Amino acid sequence: MKTYEASIDFPKEDLPSVIWDKVGDTYKMKPNAKQKIYAVLDSIPTEETVKCKAIHMVGSLGTNQYTDEADVDIHIQPSDRFSKYKTEEEQKRVMKWVNENRDVIDGYIGSHPIEVYIQLIPEQDLVGDACYDIINDKWLKGPKLVDLDYNPYEDFSDILPEVEEIATSMDIKLGKLKRGVIDFKTIENAIMNLPKEQRDKLKKALEEKRDELEKDVMKLYKLRKGYIDARHKASRPATEEEALEDVKLAKRWRDANATHKFFHRYKYTKLVGDLAKLIKDDGKLSDDEITLMKGMLT
Repeated sequence: MKTYEASIDFPKEDLPSVIWDKVGDTYKMKPNAKQKIYAVLDSIPTEETVKCKAIHMVGSLGTNQYTDEADVDIHIQPSDRFSKYKTEEEQKRVMKWVNENRDVIDGYIGSHPIEVYIQLIPEQDLVGDACYDIINDKWLKGPKLVDLDYNPYEDFSDILPEVEEIATSMDIKLGKLKRGVIDFKTIENAIMNLPKEQRDKLKKALEEKRDELEKDVMKLYKLRKGYIDARHKASRPATEEEALEDVKLAKRWRDANATHKFFHRYKYTKLVGDLAKLIKDDGKLSDDEITLMKGMLT
């Protein structure tokens, strides 16, 4: 299960020792952690061995604000002669394959699942809190350690009203969806107990309720897409210098990223994503899928 707690978490005393060796006043990646990352990259099926001009680890595990299940976020940049692997289609294929085969390939460092992402916008890696160059064993940004008295709820107090507003809208829409599913199952059960000649009228009501459920799920998905898209747009610098030095860009990214993470913490992102998957294959909800939906909303 992917988690995105990162900068909205309370701090720990140090960076995760399963990944880092402390060297003086900084940190170096443990050899066995690096070997595990390379093993996962080597296991990804391709037509040929893809050479990378950069392999970066980004995210909360380069800070002292991580959870015990936080991802090892690995961003790779294939070398120029492997340009066919620098596409959104390949990006999605790689992410999907690693997610589906992680247990088979033992894609973990300790309790931390390894995520692999083809970075199509290299400067983006420098917008977050930390970026470690695995090939050259050096920090490009970070490590970041905040004081142990740091309180993320105080730090992000300016965005919490917006989080609350979106969450309230989500709650209202999820409540309506839950009631709609109950109504659908009620009508469905009533039809089963009626003589055949009296079922047609209720069948029409059932199909109208099905259409309503589909529309309600997509309204939820639109809300979810809004804060995810805001995060993506906020993390696109034009140059490495902008990524490292633009204060407004850093603030925009920080706020959008934190908003995104709060909704992961509160489970909205996964729940709405799972609900939308029920519709996405064929654009409709089957009776079995509505039964699955009822279990998700309970």
